[in-house]
Amino acid sequence: MRLPRTPVSLRHLRVAAVLSGAVLGVSCGHSAPTEFLALQPVPPQVRSPSAPGNPVRVAAVRLPPWLDRLEVARPTDGSTVVVEDFERWSAPVGDLALAALTDDLADRLTGVPVLPARAIAPPATRDVTVDLIALTRRGTSLELDGAATVTDARTGALILNIPVHLRAATSTGAPGEARALDDLMGELADRLAPVLRAGTVAGR
Repeated sequence: MRLPRTPVSLRHLRVAAVLSGAVLGVSCGHSAPTEFLALQPVPPQVRSPSAPGNPVRVAAVRLPPWLDRLEVARPTDGSTVVVEDFERWSAPVGDLALAALTDDLADRLTGVPVLPARAIAPPATRDVTVDLIALTRRGTSLELDGAATVTDARTGALILNIPVHLRAATSTGAPGEARALDDLMGELADRLAPVLRAGTVAGR
């Protein structure tokens, strides 16, 4: 997994973390290594043909405060949250999700300019903002609920409001949650891409 806009792989982050832990272990005698996690794009299962379209700027991905932090916090089957001792996100999860979703959409909207959040918006740009209000573990799956809005980047006028309910398989531990979040951002991009290319919600 990698940091947004930084060519550093998760493998290198893990190696650095292990080396740091080893140095601490030598000096302290006992210290578990810290593992730093990031999110990475997920390629589409079916790649659509390239077609021109108005620019898209991915403005924000907002997460619940308990999740959008540097400490890895994992939901359980109940109402509690587990905070890991030796796993950390390499940046706030909202920033990582924003970068992953931007790359995921760019991979699915070939021919359409997909801009990062801080880019200057050309004329006719549409802003995408994602508000994810709940991340719930159900058995071996993570479920993500929220909404995505598409607005005119120049005027702020609402163009579309898209409900979001996604599910991805997960394994135990922080790395399993990170992979599930990768898949959830990829599924979200799969849901948004045809809507953005068509300019309207399917069925309306």
